[in-house]
Amino acid sequence: MLAWQIERLNVSGLPVVLFVDEPALCLEDSADSVLEEQRIDALAATLENARTRGAYAGLHCCAARPFERMCRAKPDILSFDADEGLDLFFSDWHALDFVQQGGTVAYGLVPTRPGVNAANAASIFIRWLKAASLAGHPRTFAPSAP
Repeated sequence: MLAWQIERLNVSGLPVVLFVDEPALCLEDSADSVLEEQRIDALAATLENARTRGAYAGLHCCAARPFERMCRAKPDILSFDADEGLDLFFSDWHALDFVQQGGTVAYGLVPTRPGVNAANAASIFIRWLKAASLAGHPRTFAPSAP
């Protein structure tokens, strides 16, 4: 399925981004589950397969924001629920190193919880700017086109 999707999208001549949504990254190992290393290795192989077919490989996990595990899978783009985990991202050295090594971040900043009123773009941006400024220069953490 991955190969078929990328092949179809490559016809457009535009960059292709394939995201894998992987909530199992936050699972702990147990006797009846697949071991963490096996899960990460399988995910890394899937992302590498997307890259070898000409796509950018994105990884999304909004469960518990397991940045260290996400980074070990070696995505090109890391995506997470930044409405809930923005401060955690900017305090996690694995996440910061991912950006320093050239990784791109897709911040999920717009709240999607039931009962949340329309988000104010200015306040969302200011919140992101403050958090990014505490970790370094905000331009370092601003996503740019591939």
